[in-house]
Amino acid sequence: IRLREHGTKKVHIFKGERVKVKKPKNAPDWMPKNIWKPNVKKIGVETLKDI
Repeated sequence: IRLREHGTKKVHIFKGERVKVKKPKNAPDWMPKNIWKPNVKKIGVETLKDI
């Protein structure tokens, strides 16, 4: 995942996935038994020369 910072020449780089897990015990009744849990790590920041 690459996200450009608004008003700058920086691009933030992330690596991520989603994993299907059981819902927490304190979850509301309307929530399904299994939910998607995100797992995202920031890799770094790039600086653009030209936009």
